[in-house]
Order: sequence, then C-alpha cells, then structure tokens
Amino acid sequence: MELGLEPTPGEKLLIGANFASARIAILNHTEFHF
Repeated sequence: MELGLEPTPGEKLLIGANFASARIAILNHTEFHF
C-alpha cells in the first residue's frame, strides 16, 4: 500500500487550495477579534 506516499499533482493542488482557504478563514477570524 504505497499509494498515499506520492500525491498526484491534482491532490497537491487540492491540498494547497484547502490550506490557503483555511489560512484566509483564520485571518478573517482573527481580524474580527483584534
């Protein structure tokens, strides 16, 4: 089972997009608090 060791470019893009949107959500969240 070595399928998960090397993500495809599409999976890397999805992970990157999810990470970026999460960062944006965190930034928006902290702006409301400070």
